[in-house]
Amino acid sequence: NEKDVATARALWAKVIEKDPGHVESRVELAELALANRDWKTATAQLQALVQVEPKNANLHNSLGLALKGHGKFEDARASYQKALAADDSFANAALNLGILELRHLQNPAAAEQALERYLAKASTPIKEADELLAEAKMLIQSQSEEKRMLEEQKKLEEEAARKAAEEAKNPKPAEAPPADAAPEGAAPAEAAPAEAAPAEPPPAEAAEAPPAEDPGAATAPSKKKKTKKKPKDADKDKAPDKDDNFYKD
Repeated sequence: NEKDVATARALWAKVIEKDPGHVESRVELAELALANRDWKTATAQLQALVQVEPKNANLHNSLGLALKGHGKFEDARASYQKALAADDSFANAALNLGILELRHLQNPAAAEQALERYLAKASTPIKEADELLAEAKMLIQSQSEEKRMLEEQKKLEEEAARKAAEEAKNPKPAEAPPADAAPEGAAPAEAAPAEAAPAEPPPAEAAEAPPAEDPGAATAPSKKKKTKKKPKDADKDKAPDKDDNFYKD
């Protein structure tokens, strides 16, 4: 807990105050400060320790962690590199350097190199190492593509500037207007209206057909048949029918 940490810190500080060269006390105090993210105390103790033991790879690696916590990334890189120079097989220093280059210094090429070194040296590498290496390779490819596009853009801009300079030195003569072109400022002549097509003659009126004759009117009026009147005395001469009954006087 915090109380125990404070007690231990005070104890190690008293030992160092009495004996500044007491390496073990400084190491304990530095590790305690690193565990509690007390970057200032850790940095101070570790800087004193590497002066005493400049070939101690572990001290340089721990100092790199403290400096990175401070935000001093360039100094942290130097400490990791000193750790690897002191012990080429120190895998943790290579891992810390790879993470620093990738996440804080935006140098994926250097991160790729350090992470590959870690994977080659570590007996049991952490699983995140492969993911970090893949991330570094992807950023390298992205940066390469971006660089190519910027170079092409630069070439296009240089070519455009060169052509503009040549045209400025050798301006093209103004082209003469065509002969049938209207003078500038003159209103364009209106086109003559197209002649209207002759109107088609009205259709000939159909000859008026004679009115149809009334069939009744065409026939002559029928003459009534005249019946001849019998003379009054004609019946006298006619013989009586045998069936008629006559009275005799």
